[in-house]
Formats: sequence, C-alpha cells, structure tokens
Amino acid sequence: YFFHGIKRNLTISIVCLFLHLISFPVALGSLTYFMKKYADDGFYTDTYMLDILCTLSVIFTAVAVAAGILMALVNFSYLRKKHEADMYLSFPLSSKQRFFSDYFSGLISYILPVIIVGLICFAESFICTSVVSDLGKLQLNATQSISLSTLVAEGYLLLTVAMTMLYTICVLVCTLCGNIFETLFHIILVNGLI
Repeated sequence: YFFHGIKRNLTISIVCLFLHLISFPVALGSLTYFMKKYADDGFYTDTYMLDILCTLSVIFTAVAVAAGILMALVNFSYLRKKHEADMYLSFPLSSKQRFFSDYFSGLISYILPVIIVGLICFAESFICTSVVSDLGKLQLNATQSISLSTLVAEGYLLLTVAMTMLYTICVLVCTLCGNIFETLFHIILVNGLI
C-alpha cells in the first residue's frame, strides 16, 4: 500500500524535481558567473539577466512548494470519492496504518526531490567557491561572515522543514474537511495565517 502511494505521486514528484532543478542550481550558477565577472572586471555589467534568473528561481520554487497541496489532495482523495473509498478501505489495514502509509508516502514523494537537488546544490556550492574566491566567505556584517556551502545547507534545511510543515498542515486539513472546496479554503486560510 505504501509503494502504491509512492507510485501514485510519481508524476507530481518528477515535476517537483524538474522545478527544483531549474530553480536553485540555475540561480547559484548564474550568481557564480556574475561574481566571477565582477572579480575579473571590477564592476557589475548587466545584472538584468541575474535578476531575471533569480526571480524565475523563486517562482519555480514557489510552484514546487505549492505542489505539496496537490500531493496531499491526491493522497487523501479517497476520503471524498465513494468509488475510491470502497477500494482503499477494503485493504486489510487499520485506519492508523492507512493514514500513516498515505502520509509518509506523500511526504517522501514530496521531500525526496528537495533532498536530491539539495545535494546537487551543495556540491555546486563547493565548485562555485573554488571558481570565485570571493564566494568562499560571504560578509554578513562588519564582524560576521558565512561560507556559501553553509548558506546553501541552512537554506535547504529551512526549505525542507517548511515543506514538511506545509504538507502536514494540508494533510490535517484534508482529513478533517468534508469536500474539496472546504479543503482548499481552509488550506489557504491556515497557511495564510502562518
């Protein structure tokens, strides 16, 4: 039953992987390119392209994060559809086993693309640091600096925690609300309040 849930979410998971692969590695690579150009020329020459790439990175990440709502709705869709409920409820599982199986299959399908791209970005940050020596330590203020790989690791940790919270809240709302319109309204309401 668990692997059936992962198979059911495979398409959304691949789309999330593709969106994450477009967003962060492209933004990190373009930042490295412009920092290298700044180190060579001594001034920024056309930051318009950097702005576009970073904006697209944020948009693609937001869409991939919002896919958690869709994944929660898909995983618990049998609660609203009688023909699916008959099939899913006929499995020899208790309600607790069914819930945790659906929850963890969706969570793994949702978080795995982030972990894969996080490892790619972590490796890319080491490469970027070796290409541009100014990226080795980013100055936060007069007394504090942080390495690029630490910044990437902390960013991905925060993104993973935020995505886990979003998915958990969406699952909670999906299991408590009666129809799809109430579910979507409460998901937007609860996440908007956070």
